Amino acid sequence: MIFDRNLYEKHRDRAACLDVECDFLFNKIIDIIFEKLSVFLNQDDSLLHLGCRNDKLVDLLQSSNFSFKEKLLQCDISYNTISKVRYGRKVVLDEEFLPFMEQTFNIVMSTMSLHCVNNLPSVLLRINDVLKKDGVFIGTVFGPQTLNELRYSILSIESKSGVVTSRVIPFIRAVDVTNLLKQSRFVNSVLDVHTITVKYKSVLDLFHDLRSMGETNMLYTRNKSFLSKSLITEIEKFYIDNFVQDDHYIPATFEMIIMQGTKLK
Repeated sequence: MIFDRNLYEKHRDRAACLDVECDFLFNKIIDIIFEKLSVFLNQDDSLLHLGCRNDKLVDLLQSSNFSFKEKLLQCDISYNTISKVRYGRKVVLDEEFLPFMEQTFNIVMSTMSLHCVNNLPSVLLRINDVLKKDGVFIGTVFGPQTLNELRYSILSIESKSGVVTSRVIPFIRAVDVTNLLKQSRFVNSVLDVHTITVKYKSVLDLFHDLRSMGETNMLYTRNKSFLSKSLITEIEKFYIDNFVQDDHYIPATFEMIIMQGTKLK
């Protein structure tokens, strides 16, 4: 087991209760998903949205005059998150256990909810099962360049003490995503990679955003101790020396892999 799903649920529940919303990455991803979705979306299609987080998708559907009532099922692992979602039918679920009959949905979408499942091949096969014939899957995961600056800075500083731990989770490569789609019986696969660089005034600001996203470390085997103030100072100095450019802001890379596949007839 790589990821502690119970801990991830707690992180997401906690984030949903914070006063500060931090959905800018996920809203950008939903914009990309909707652009792809709008090409083949029909009024009679039934939609499953995994990792919905908010009502951004519904707003886009409304703007395109899509009648989503009774046709959109919004799902999230976090009860606190799903309770804030206003539209569509709503279900709290873990993506590792999809409780649906085979051939239920025309379209399944996932908004950054699969990067921390423990058995991605099994989950993709299950998504294929719940799709109707010719159904379409559009999923998103973080790629390996995500938070590479932070990962390298922490490892470089902690390695000085001889104790190196994983504080940033591993992310899947695009080539592996392509292979998994084929293994999961998807055809006509399309893969896009988008990279966003977010600028921060400090490492603590970056940590704050990750906490607000519910995306802090959820590894099952992890260092449970907090980074000390002195260690954070060292990490930030290394970060600045190696990654900061003329604008003096700390860059944080987020690589997003958007996958699309059609269920084989």
